[in-house]
Amino acid sequence: MLPHVPSLTPDSQSYIDFAPIRTAGYPLFLNLFGIRAAVALQPVLYSLALFFLACELLRTRAAGASHVLIVFFILLTCMGNPELNTYHAMVMTESLSMTALIWFLCAIVFFLRTASISAAVMASVVVGLASAIRPSDYALLVTLPIMLLFRWKALAGRRGIMLAAVLCPALGLIATERSATSAYHGAAATSLAGRHFFAKAGMIEAPEAAASDDAPAQLLNATLQSQYAPVRALLDVVPRWDVREALSEIYEACLEYSCIENVRDSLHLPEAEMNRLALRVGLARIRRAPLAYASLVWERYRSLWTLYKVRYPDAASVFNAFIETHRPLPFQDRLVGVEIATPSTIGRFVRPLGLGLGFLTCGLAIIGLAAGARLRALDGRLATASLASLTVHATFLVTAATGLGILRYTISMWPAMMTALALGVGWLADVSMVRARQFV
Repeated sequence: MLPHVPSLTPDSQSYIDFAPIRTAGYPLFLNLFGIRAAVALQPVLYSLALFFLACELLRTRAAGASHVLIVFFILLTCMGNPELNTYHAMVMTESLSMTALIWFLCAIVFFLRTASISAAVMASVVVGLASAIRPSDYALLVTLPIMLLFRWKALAGRRGIMLAAVLCPALGLIATERSATSAYHGAAATSLAGRHFFAKAGMIEAPEAAASDDAPAQLLNATLQSQYAPVRALLDVVPRWDVREALSEIYEACLEYSCIENVRDSLHLPEAEMNRLALRVGLARIRRAPLAYASLVWERYRSLWTLYKVRYPDAASVFNAFIETHRPLPFQDRLVGVEIATPSTIGRFVRPLGLGLGFLTCGLAIIGLAAGARLRALDGRLATASLASLTVHATFLVTAATGLGILRYTISMWPAMMTALALGVGWLADVSMVRARQFV
């Protein structure tokens, strides 16, 4: 049951007010319907999208009891996940973003079945709308041209048109949203990129920046090089990789906000100008240490698949002991999330499932990329599973490169994960049965 009152988080107000750091899609949705009605609509829209995905999947392979069970599994896991369902009651982008993701999966199935221009345009429009809701959905652009490769032979004579059909609507909608947001906010228009990349830069070791006459940039460079050095030194001695990732993410979030606010305030710059400066300084430091940044991205990507990071029974005791023996922690008075971790028995079972799902979808994505590179046609279930998996991993890589590996980002891709899992395993089971009969 969803609560009668919408659930708010610290980020909710920035969507309600359409803050200059936000894309326009979700604030527009809230403004059109009002907060209460919009939140009440979120589970309805999500359920409708799942219904149409089920219809499209059944239309693709209407005959076959096993396929009906696969579709039922997708519906059950996408509607029965209690962790996921909490987001439908929130003033946050997760619910609407998952709805857009499901429509994207619908368009993929529709295109693989028909190879039609209408399906290509539908997929592209959904990507454009999804990107307006949540910037990490720019990653869906990666899937569009690969989707074409799966039906490349069937597109003979109209490949150029189809390429335009899958790219132009999405890029046009993205450009429209960016232009509208800039026009609405004027000089105040900005994004979170400055905060995110500055924090990333603070998490990695890099050579010191060259001396400069740019005093604000020099202050930020000195902050990255010296003020955050104790954070990096602390993380270097964490004894477990999962504990390190959890603590590292706590500090990266701090470096995005509370750990840098005193420095930002001392510069007395407008928010948009401050963000541009932080972005420039952060990216320059990342360019001086690209391998360290790549290692950090890998950590964040792995973290998206690692559930119960500090509540995993073996990790909780290590986390608690480490925190206690290293107090006072750097920036201890500004940290959020450094509390005593309570071990969870269920974590011992859930974490391997999460990591296993990561390996499975990675394998399916590789199969799809290999088939696409060789312009080979795939079974419809395998093709859909591959594209769904590719969508998950592309989104996770974008998220890891620009943000944190927290649970709600993982949950946001749950519909694509379950679609890939069900169709991939269903295809594999059928192939195994056919081969087993050949040996009988």
